Amino acid sequence: MDSKLRNKKLYMEARQITGASQNDWARLFNLEPITGKKHGQKGQPNVAAKESGAKGVNFAEGLASELLRFLDAEGYDVLKTQFDENGQITSIPKK
Repeated sequence: MDSKLRNKKLYMEARQITGASQNDWARLFNLEPITGKKHGQKGQPNVAAKESGAKGVNFAEGLASELLRFLDAEGYDVLKTQFDENGQITSIPKK
């Protein structure tokens, strides 16, 4: 499988496995806190474009998707990941 297809597959499968909506996924990839902004609505069109193939999924996004899937499988609630104002992770609670 070529890397473009692989990255898209990782991206889409991880979102489905974690149960993330497109808004949830956009929030995670935009390093936004859960509170405040409207939970990734601004980035949702970008997620939709990547899943439709209108935009590609790069290596970093493929890796991030796979890491989120792995953490979910290890019992972490990745949808509740918290970021500080600098985009650094402050918390990933267990399920």
